[in-house]
Amino acid sequence: LPAIDGSNLTGLSANSISQGNSTAEILDTGTNGIFRFIPESSEVFRITHEAKVGINTNNPSHLLDISEDGVAFPSAAGSTLLRLRNSGGTATLSIDSAASGSSAIQFGDTAAASVGALIYSHVDNSIRFNAAGTGEKVRILSNGDVGINTSVINRADAGRPLVQFDYS
Repeated sequence: LPAIDGSNLTGLSANSISQGNSTAEILDTGTNGIFRFIPESSEVFRITHEAKVGINTNNPSHLLDISEDGVAFPSAAGSTLLRLRNSGGTATLSIDSAASGSSAIQFGDTAAASVGALIYSHVDNSIRFNAAGTGEKVRILSNGDVGINTSVINRADAGRPLVQFDYS
């Protein structure tokens, strides 16, 4: 068999594999190497030397950083879809929304998807809890007022938080 030195192979180099406009590449600068995927000339996935994974961002700042528009949070408020992190011993799950929208964490099981939800609404800065697939059950406003089984919360006493129930 003849010796193969790689000079006649296309799409291969010492640090990358390429096909057309797509590349899988390992970059090592001596102190901060990365592994990245660049399909159709646009980077979509990166693993840093610090074991940080970036999906649709080339600057992951946490172990898993997923960005909707390619900019790592908090540089572009409302762009992060999901972030898990441990900062100072506190675990954090971050799902962000645009300044005029809302975000939701939905819960379900094998029998029914999305039957429960925790929703943040920027419009009125409220947190809402939906249950059993039947809609909103609890709403907490930014001033501390709470509505249970009602989305209409009328403040009875401007000096104290209100908890309002609807038993209908």
